[in-house]
Order: sequence, then C-alpha cells, then structure tokens
Amino acid sequence: MRYLVTGGAGFIGSHVAERLLARGDDVICVDNFNTYYDPQRKWHNIAAAQQQRGYRLVEGDIRDAEAMEDVFARHRPQRIAHLAAMPGPRPSIANPALYSEVNLTATVNLLELARRYEVENFVLASTSSVYGASQKLPFVESDPTDRPLSPYAATKKAAEVLAHTFQAVHKLPISVVRFFTVYGPRGRPDMTPYLFVDKWYDVNPLFCLTAVSIFTATIRMSTTSSAGLWPRSIGPSPMRSTT
Repeated sequence: MRYLVTGGAGFIGSHVAERLLARGDDVICVDNFNTYYDPQRKWHNIAAAQQQRGYRLVEGDIRDAEAMEDVFARHRPQRIAHLAAMPGPRPSIANPALYSEVNLTATVNLLELARRYEVENFVLASTSSVYGASQKLPFVESDPTDRPLSPYAATKKAAEVLAHTFQAVHKLPISVVRFFTVYGPRGRPDMTPYLFVDKWYDVNPLFCLTAVSIFTATIRMSTTSSAGLWPRSIGPSPMRSTT
C-alpha cells in the first residue's frame, strides 16, 4: 500500500510514517520544514525513515497546487494521512490568513486531488479545539462544534465540513480524527510537556532527569504492551457529521 503523509516530518507524522514502513507500506512524506519551530528537529525526526527503501521525501508546501499535482501524478498514493497544518490556537489569532491558507485552502486542494486520483481513504487530522468552551466532560463526537474560539479551531472545523461534503457528493472515503494534547518522543517544543520540563530542569536538574526517565520507561512499556492493537490498515469508515 502506498501512503501520502502530509506533515510527515513532524511529531505525529514521523511516527505514522515509521509505523507504516514497519509493516511494509510505502510512504511519500510531504513537508515544507517551516520555521514554526527549529526545522532541524524535523530532519532528526525522519533520519531513520530516510534510510528505508519504501520512503520518499518531498520538500514542498501543500499550498502549492502545482507541486501537489506533481506528487499525485508521480507517486499515485492510494491512501492519505493529511497531518500537515499550522498548529496552535494562540498563534492563529495574530495571523488568521495564514491559518486559512494552510488549514483550509490547501486541504480543499488535497481533497480534490484525492477525488481525481481515486484515493481509497483520506484521513484528516482535526483537533479538540473545535469543541470551543464546552464545559461538558468528557467530550463526545456529537457535541456542538459551531462556536470555535480561535482562527485555528475555525479552520479545522471548516476543513471537517468540507471533508463531509466531499464524502457526501463524491463518495470519497474519509476518516476524521480530533487530536487532543498529544505528547511523547519528538513532541513539539511549544507544547506544555516540553515547556514544563524545561522550567522544571532549571529548578532541579537531577530530580527532573530521574522523573523523566521513570516516566519514559513507563510510556515505553505501555506502548510495547499495546502494539498488537494497531490495525493492519486504515480502512474506509463513514465520517460522522457534527453540528
């Protein structure tokens, strides 16, 4: 199976690519290595994957319609994990136009290419930010999502609605996943776990390193024990409409 992973050099994308490669799939990684954080982190993320035969890296911007057309024409991806995005509610307030271009306009272009090239399944990464200021816990998929509190959340919600439209009109199989605060190895440096540990390290380096080592070992054990739960393939599933 041949997968296109947008944002494939990022935190989540690089892990997705490695899991796909490990089970024998081919991966086309598209990433523009922007400066939202140090691009060297992304190069480090994909260092191991670049050594594998089934991996192809395309340095490109998903906003570039011509470049993305070339990716589809050359590589003919069968399935897509669309993870590329401008992240973060707070930064989006200062630059809403950029977030609209990346998270919405580029997503429409990818959906249209997926339709034209008859992609088997399109996985769209969304966010828990679409739930806005909901006080109801835990969140469920049917909760209202029509009152986003940032341009970031608004563009992600709009992308979900467009994905629903493409599925309804063109029968394009689409799955949407709403990430909450994801953390782990290669996590973004602007996320709370990294910011917290940095501050903690400044106060008590030895205690911080000991605690992080124990926590990392626990996560590694948990990941190993649940490895068999990962599916063989990301199959088509009906996208649920949210109000």
